[in-house]
Amino acid sequence: MSHILAFTPSTDTLNESKENQALLNIALVCRAFREPALNELWRSLHSFLPLLRLLSAPGQAGLISGTYVLAGPITQHRWDRFDDYARRVKELFLSASPAAYLIESIRPAVDPSVYLRIAREHAGPILPRLRELFCFPLRPESVIFLSPSLRTIGFQGLSASLTCTLLAALPSEAANVKDLRVESTGPFDHLISSCVTQLRTLEELTLNLNNAPLSEYAWMHEILATFGLQSLFITGSDQWEGELSNYNFQSGFSELQTLGIEGGFRFIDSTISSILSRDLSKITVNCSHDALVSEGTSGWKPLINVIFPREWDSLTHISLDLHHSTTPTDDINILLSVIKHLRLRIFSLMRYAPMCISDADIDKFARRCPLAEQVTFTSGEQDANTAPISGLSRISRTALFCPASGSIIAKYSGQSHAQHVARDLQ
Repeated sequence: MSHILAFTPSTDTLNESKENQALLNIALVCRAFREPALNELWRSLHSFLPLLRLLSAPGQAGLISGTYVLAGPITQHRWDRFDDYARRVKELFLSASPAAYLIESIRPAVDPSVYLRIAREHAGPILPRLRELFCFPLRPESVIFLSPSLRTIGFQGLSASLTCTLLAALPSEAANVKDLRVESTGPFDHLISSCVTQLRTLEELTLNLNNAPLSEYAWMHEILATFGLQSLFITGSDQWEGELSNYNFQSGFSELQTLGIEGGFRFIDSTISSILSRDLSKITVNCSHDALVSEGTSGWKPLINVIFPREWDSLTHISLDLHHSTTPTDDINILLSVIKHLRLRIFSLMRYAPMCISDADIDKFARRCPLAEQVTFTSGEQDANTAPISGLSRISRTALFCPASGSIIAKYSGQSHAQHVARDLQ
């Protein structure tokens, strides 16, 4: 029943509130439907406010200058009611996406004293079955949601001290976290690095280090290389490029299966060279726009040679984003020569500048990659009149095909990618 309810339709004509109403209606049909429907209804929250309202009696809660406050005693009956719904929450998103920002903009803010009171009066974890917690940006109250059930934590740290507070609490309060995603928009200092390197149970790690000095990352990389990480996604600063010649990254990451890198050519080269894993199956490379130009290359060959060492025969997923690189030639044969021995299932190549790929090139990929389920070439330019979500709002040419069936799924030219996807799904 839970699997069926998870597919409650959500489209432009059935927004989130209507979807929730549909689940509520299902819960009211009969006792057999009640528990599965309520579990799905409360599984994912974009605000803690729905749970807070369960604690307030009439006249004990309200808005003061637009801020939600909670006054008066909380009876055991209300705590029991709160716990009955809190145990169903598996995901909590606090401004985790543009949509969430819109949702929170029409909801009242919660006074910090409310969170302090709940942490003080509630026995045990607030959300005992919470699996994923996302806070963008990180807030002081986020710490009260830590629990042994957590497996994934993602946050944007605006404050170094607040970031350290959360990271330092993980070993004792959320010791089972396997997936950590940190985007630091404030100073990324040594104390934050020290906290990250204490979390040796991590299996997946995502770090955005645009505000970190290279010396800090090099020190952290040396320790992370000894972890049993299975997935690593890292964004380096373009400012590091001139300093990388002074550093040799520690080799390691012998158990890595998924690697994602964003940065300049030298950073990509140094990071990939440090990977010892022979079982890498997925790789994503986002090369900054001036990387190839600064290297004075006359094609993709230097970058491709860095990304695809011959010993990575286990690669099945490859995604390349070359941004605005202005290389003189677009030699598709270079790619074909290095991937023909791989058992590729998914391949994606994106470039904002024009890219010369013909139907004949697509056919070559079909023959060289017979196991591929999806192959995508994307080139185009950013529309100055649009605020793009993905960084690319207009597409000059995209081709998707399925070599296994020998059929081209779709060809797009000069129109919005979103429009084409919507058309194909109809």
